Amino acid sequence: MLKPNKRRRFYVMVYSLSGIIATVGLAFNTASISLNDNIQKLHRQIKVVRDQNRELKAQLLQETRWSKLDAVATELGMARPKTIIYIAAHGYQNTTQAP
Repeated sequence: MLKPNKRRRFYVMVYSLSGIIATVGLAFNTASISLNDNIQKLHRQIKVVRDQNRELKAQLLQETRWSKLDAVATELGMARPKTIIYIAAHGYQNTTQAP
């Protein structure tokens, strides 16, 4: 059995240690709440950027369609070539017919 003075010291130590552990836990909990808020904010930003990226890809596909390019070329007075002749370079020669 512990003497009253030692018992009191033991309880003070136990309560002090419990208080320190609770304080450290509270500090970590507070820090994790702010980190979770930042993570949620970043997830929302990622979603917005992905949506914008998807819209831009669709717009790019729309603008680079052959019919759109052909219309712009015709508007600028350009015409399709009948034959494309490549200049031979180091033994490579190719002639293709345009569609």
